Amino acid sequence: MLASYGLLTWLPTYLSRDYGFSAVEAGSLSALFNAAMLLSAPIIGILADRRGGRIGVLAAGSVMTVLCYLTIVPHQPLPVIILIAILIGISMSATTAPMMLFGGERFGAADTPRVVGLFSSAAQIGAALAGSIFGVLLARYDNFSLIWAACAALALVRVILFASLVIRDRNVTQSAMSAQTP
Repeated sequence: MLASYGLLTWLPTYLSRDYGFSAVEAGSLSALFNAAMLLSAPIIGILADRRGGRIGVLAAGSVMTVLCYLTIVPHQPLPVIILIAILIGISMSATTAPMMLFGGERFGAADTPRVVGLFSSAAQIGAALAGSIFGVLLARYDNFSLIWAACAALALVRVILFASLVIRDRNVTQSAMSAQTP
């Protein structure tokens, strides 16, 4: 959420400073992030509930976040910025609730409360840090591209960590299946 909240936290300032929007206009445009997250949540839920769907939804949402930030690094026209805000809202739906469910499934019913609590705590800490960390970058370098690049790098770390977990789980499953075969 540190990467994803980078956009939520700094999009209004970006729109005001680089596009000349008033605070109300910039805030209204930024609300698209939350609207997209809210409207996409039921669809994401349906897709995630299909067999094997959670991993696909999480992977797609994580990759979408990285691509959105890489797209916004160079200065883009306003319609592209609006599309990116919408897509990152959708990616938040694809990575938040499904990640909590994935954690519960992966670690079992007995450990679900602890795992989901840890996931949630880490996500909220990341969201809380977004304003401060990216504010320091903006104050020091006065460049939104640096913020978007940092968000892309953080989102890429999430993709790599998730992929390594999925690959490790598949290797463990394949090893267990091989051991059972006479």
